[in-house]
Amino acid sequence: MSLSLGRPRGAHLGRRTGVIMTKPTESDSTHRIAVMQVDDAHVHVWDLDARDQPWIPAASPIRRSFSLADLRAEIADTPIERVVLVQVIDDADETADFLTHAESEDWVAGVVGWADVGAATFGEVLAMLRDRRSLGIRHQALVEPDPAAWLTSPAVQRGLAEHDRRDCPST
Repeated sequence: MSLSLGRPRGAHLGRRTGVIMTKPTESDSTHRIAVMQVDDAHVHVWDLDARDQPWIPAASPIRRSFSLADLRAEIADTPIERVVLVQVIDDADETADFLTHAESEDWVAGVVGWADVGAATFGEVLAMLRDRRSLGIRHQALVEPDPAAWLTSPAVQRGLAEHDRRDCPST
């Protein structure tokens, strides 16, 4: 489940120009250069020293921290200029860390983080997130013991109604 916080798509997103050469046509033998703007709107980073990632098996080659510096190195030779950090686990502290990165790193365009949709304070959390570089929230319902029961619970339904009351579009 993903919910937007009311910014138009692409808000805060910077662009890098890439170059694509087109093939000549029968009527025109010149190559054309097209400009391409690239943002990666869904990337994950994690720090195993800060919080465990229980979804990563112990023997997995990705069972290591993957930092912003690692990400920067991975995209260095690509036309990607900015990224959107997306929550990895349902954890408010992870979202807070990602928002700090977005506020201090100009190439982090924003965050799709996590908030407890069923919490009594969900409305206040939404207001705080809208004031920061948050582009939306996401909850991985499949980690719930009974996703359907979670989605239809009175607390989550109240949170979704609060989201709608604040005129936050869904994505």
